[in-house]
Amino acid sequence: MAATPLAAQDVAPMPEPAEDYAAMSDADLVDAWQNLDRDASTCATRLPLLRALEVLRPGVIELRHDVMRMEIWCHYERDDYANALIALKALEEVDGSFSQPAALAIAANSGQGDALLARMRIMALDGDAESYSSLTSDLWFFAQRKARDLDLTAEIDALDAEIFLRGHHDQFDPAIRYSIVDGAFNHGVASNDSRLAETAISQHRQPGYFDTYLADRKYEAYWPIIERRVGPAMETIIREYLATARRAFAADPENPENLNDLGHALYYAGEFHELLAFADAQLGRDDLEQTMVEDEGWLLNLKAYTLDALGRGDEADEVFDSLARVGRENGGWGVNFVINRASRLVGQQRWEEGLVAANEAKLVSDVYGSTFAKLLVARDQLCSLTALGRAEEAAEQLAFVRENGPEFPTIATMALLCQDREEEAVALLLEGFKNEKERSGIITEMQAEEVDLFYTPTKLRRANDLLAEHADLKSAFEEYGRTIPEEFYSMASRARYSN
Repeated sequence: MAATPLAAQDVAPMPEPAEDYAAMSDADLVDAWQNLDRDASTCATRLPLLRALEVLRPGVIELRHDVMRMEIWCHYERDDYANALIALKALEEVDGSFSQPAALAIAANSGQGDALLARMRIMALDGDAESYSSLTSDLWFFAQRKARDLDLTAEIDALDAEIFLRGHHDQFDPAIRYSIVDGAFNHGVASNDSRLAETAISQHRQPGYFDTYLADRKYEAYWPIIERRVGPAMETIIREYLATARRAFAADPENPENLNDLGHALYYAGEFHELLAFADAQLGRDDLEQTMVEDEGWLLNLKAYTLDALGRGDEADEVFDSLARVGRENGGWGVNFVINRASRLVGQQRWEEGLVAANEAKLVSDVYGSTFAKLLVARDQLCSLTALGRAEEAAEQLAFVRENGPEFPTIATMALLCQDREEEAVALLLEGFKNEKERSGIITEMQAEEVDLFYTPTKLRRANDLLAEHADLKSAFEEYGRTIPEEFYSMASRARYSN
């Protein structure tokens, strides 16, 4: 695959050295290095300092490697990913070491599919138990998204199948582990390898994937197996997921990913009171807002949704207010919770509060949010403004929805329906059905609300509401999907949507 041209990347210019390091003595350079500030610039300080030191100490292999490593970091910090990859290759050719997670991040940002797949293979196949367990889901899923953007979904699924068949997928964190099994299943389906597909399904323990499996016709040949796997009311898969999550948390309670996973399992199982007690026990410290990490944030998010399910909305408000404060201070991961708070309020048709929350979410998402995150915010702003009789103020949000609707048709549909743009929404969905990358998401969104295992109920109109009145949309839906039989609605979801 061809490299992304340097001119196509937004590369920051190389800064001038902070000091005239070339004029310094060896002793002065060593002293300067030892007294560097933690936030000293890589390109303006660290790299030129090491280069000057290397001139005075020629032939020192480790120093040469240090310079090469710093060159990589300098390229990386300037968003010059293509040259960072070139420098990384040069370092490895002389047996120099470099952080493998950082190398994966560079490759993911580079736009070079071959390099990205190679780095993913190194991380997932050439490591050990320690490196597998320490690989973060944020980095792995970022790399996956970049690969899928490069139309490498089939290659990613094939890699997942290879990991799965080697048998070490259980050494990764729970979220990565489940995605590996999902990819292996999809590879089995796509390659007509029924043995692989059936083995993967038999070992799949994350209920959140199964709404797509049950609804999308590309899995139709496996529906009997999938239905047996989940069981009536999804009881079989959910109870197995809960048992697995309990064991993992008991074995390593200090791992925040296990805490997050057990929280989700309790929530899916409808063990609402146990979840509240678990969240309070794990998150009851006085300095929670100052010390929270992302996985704890998800547990707190689940606590809020659980309070909603129990009809304790005022308490859920308080939890989300706290979570939003944390989110605003930790935008890199906190943006999720600031947006979830706004979407909940808007979904409950609390328009004034929702608009304030959505405006706050925009401030965070403008800096830290993906296009998807920004679209959620635009939807919430547009729906609130329109409901408050201020639709003319939502022109910017409507333009953003239309611009990004083809990539995220179900979210755009909700926004369009807030302004009664029904025909436009139908046209967007029909076009989305032609796009294999978007099709499964549309099929899932056209299910009854009770199919959803996570989000708190919304009163906003959605794609599902259009099926009855639009024969062309119903025809497209039935060509590619089906309505999941009610017998597979989870008891927890029924309980959440009955309040």
